[in-house]
Amino acid sequence: MTSIVIFTRQDVMSPDEVVNEIKRINPDKIIIESETEVAIEEIYGPIFNLIEPWLLESNKILNVLTPHLDNIHIRPNIIGEMTGGTVIHYVGSMINNRPDSPPFNRFGVPHLIAPYIGNFDDRHFDILYTCYNNIPRFHRSQMVDLLAKEKLLSQGIVTISRPETVYWKYHDGSPLFDEPDFKLHSKAEFHPNAYPKNFHKGFFDIVGETWTEHHQITEKTMKSILMFKPFIANSSKGYHLEYLFDYMGLQPYTELFDYSFDSCNTVHERVSGIVENVKRLSKLTITERQKLYKTIVHKLIHNKSKLVEILYDKSKIVPKSLQFLTDGNSHTIYGHCYDILYMRDMGWINANTTFNNISGLTQRY
Repeated sequence: MTSIVIFTRQDVMSPDEVVNEIKRINPDKIIIESETEVAIEEIYGPIFNLIEPWLLESNKILNVLTPHLDNIHIRPNIIGEMTGGTVIHYVGSMINNRPDSPPFNRFGVPHLIAPYIGNFDDRHFDILYTCYNNIPRFHRSQMVDLLAKEKLLSQGIVTISRPETVYWKYHDGSPLFDEPDFKLHSKAEFHPNAYPKNFHKGFFDIVGETWTEHHQITEKTMKSILMFKPFIANSSKGYHLEYLFDYMGLQPYTELFDYSFDSCNTVHERVSGIVENVKRLSKLTITERQKLYKTIVHKLIHNKSKLVEILYDKSKIVPKSLQFLTDGNSHTIYGHCYDILYMRDMGWINANTTFNNISGLTQRY
């Protein structure tokens, strides 16, 4: 029987107490789940400082589950482990979390489980794109500024919060919003996992992902995939080619986009490449946009299905450091995280496994 302590950032109420409990329990494995956060040192540095001497003395390893570090030593005896399990943090709550009035197709069926077919009137192909940005990070403000330079803002639905905090070269600095009263987390429909009211409008989506330094798929990209919406992401170098296509198994929309920008080293080059795609697609008629959309329906279906498939794929969901829990034996687990709860609900963990709360963590079991 193997013992494990596992916890997340959100559940740690007292770092000192948690580290003392880990030392007392002396488990075989120690795991931190950080699959939705890449700022590892900034978040967990205080815990690392407390536990690192003991790890070295005891010759134990602490694994940090991340979306971007593939067997990388963060510190001695502290290793980042890349996993696709981040999908379960978003897809479960988003798969049915659609806009209040999703458009219907000509058969009277809302587009919850199939792409837009038949009558395209509700698809609003006259709106070229959507581009939702909340925190005005550099790469997002660059995108808005270059869209303004090319006079493309009026062809899409674009948002940017706190424009007064950004230096603009081409945009006039005016607020850009879809819903005037939007304030993140202020109500259920303004939760990050909720879809903007007009998200279904527009031919494609320009995703303003969180990071340009790391590969991390978040709810921002998943919204497009789950809504059968073609997208192009403003993110890190290789985000499309290396991460989404090679690692996750999604299919590229080469019928629409030239992905050569994805290999560019700088944010400016990648943003410029995306804007060049927008310029080219802006010249299409509405009828041509509709025809192009039909040519990629099979890919839209594949990509949504791939996300759902990952939910049931133990090789993608269960990181290497947790695979021992699926060996059919009973184990002892201290603490909790979303992965463990999900694995338990999926029946991947022996029913006789013992679950224990740990002092210093939010109680959940």
